[in-house]
Amino acid sequence: MSLNDNPPMIFTPQNVPELLSIYKRNPDACLFAGGTWLLGHQTGKILTLDRKLINLTGIEELKKITRSERYLEFGACATLAAILKLKARIIPPILHEAIRIIATPQVRNLGTIGGNLAVADQRMSLYPALMVLDARIELRRQGSSRWTEIRRFINDENEPDIQPGEIISRIRIPIEEWEFQRYKTIGDRMQIDRNYIVGSAVAKTSKQMLLEARILMIDGHRTQLRPFQTEGNLIGKKLPLEEKDRLSLLDIFTRELSSHPIEADDNQKKRLTRIFHWMLAELSDS
Repeated sequence: MSLNDNPPMIFTPQNVPELLSIYKRNPDACLFAGGTWLLGHQTGKILTLDRKLINLTGIEELKKITRSERYLEFGACATLAAILKLKARIIPPILHEAIRIIATPQVRNLGTIGGNLAVADQRMSLYPALMVLDARIELRRQGSSRWTEIRRFINDENEPDIQPGEIISRIRIPIEEWEFQRYKTIGDRMQIDRNYIVGSAVAKTSKQMLLEARILMIDGHRTQLRPFQTEGNLIGKKLPLEEKDRLSLLDIFTRELSSHPIEADDNQKKRLTRIFHWMLAELSDS
């Protein structure tokens, strides 16, 4: 269906209760905020949209960004540009970097944090950063709401666990002191294939000793690797890392990668290992 011959039915709620009421009555409607994913993947000369659209851009509650002593919280429709404008002491550096590399300023002006998480079968740029920051997601529908840890947000079918009638309403990040935060990509982020890899890592240190570490890698926007055994072996290591420790950690990571049910060929495994090697170097030099 195109805009030329059969325009969609567009709903424009002004607040969240109105949105949830409309969505309950029209569960087949497409939620539309920035539309960067939807419009960016149009291939024809004529714009094609769903039969029903719910326009979220007029709901101010979903655009709010707040900070308390314990959390940094984003409404799902907070734009990436608005988040990027936050002062450096407010936004975690790893999240800043993940947003900074996304497309162009024009796209960041439209794209939203909720939309980045809601893509059906792909893990987009913000997911790895939010994952290691232990973000939580609020899902609301008429009459109820629930919070879920982002690590539980993706179901066994590798899709967001969003029930019928639910919307992503808020994303909450605990305020913690991560002395080490790194985010790195390999490949073209615009290509949805196995050649694109993202690596994110955070760590806590005290007196040049590693107290906690979290690592997440995404292969081709789809498969995620969380090397728990490698993370565990990082704890207690002294900084800067000695050569024997680096080699030992690389060996543990390589074995963990080999045993992980990730469908990666030798070239992909080399890329994943290269990102981990870079993380170790950055950690040692930080």
